Amino acid sequence: MPKRMCSVDGCDRVSKTRGWCGLHYSRWRKHGAPGGAHLLTSPIPDAMPGEASCGIEGCRRPIDSRGMCAMHYTRAKRHGEPLIERSVGAPQVPGFVSYESAHRRIVTARGRADALACVACGGAALDWSYVGGDPREMSGIRVIRGRGLAAVWSGDPAYYQPMCRPCHKRFDAAHRKAS
Repeated sequence: MPKRMCSVDGCDRVSKTRGWCGLHYSRWRKHGAPGGAHLLTSPIPDAMPGEASCGIEGCRRPIDSRGMCAMHYTRAKRHGEPLIERSVGAPQVPGFVSYESAHRRIVTARGRADALACVACGGAALDWSYVGGDPREMSGIRVIRGRGLAAVWSGDPAYYQPMCRPCHKRFDAAHRKAS
């Protein structure tokens, strides 16, 4: 049986509810009308006078989280860099894996670290720690508590070991001093 298409003229998405696709149904619920096939965009307002603005130079949007506006915070969280500009569907850098994606890969491949013992002290592990040595090592800036910190990681789960938080911090600090 052929799939029904959205009843809005010019929309080529599959119908989900009330004869509309998910986008037009959401617009109807939010605005009372499904609107046309065009994309709705609204300007992002500047911070109000007296209100703190985003900590990224040149951005006047209001702070949402960690000293940044919602857009820069989301970019930092997803890509490790608040200034990265990647449009949807843009080609990714071949072989590059974000810090967050690398850690999701480890959990998928090896399970959660908190189910294992710390390799340094034998206590309960909490984190997967990158041990270094990957010839395809990646680096970037991670935003943690509003601060940009340099980080290195691997996309290969074999280069990680389970550690408790104190051992992980000591291990990372020792490797930062060495480099």
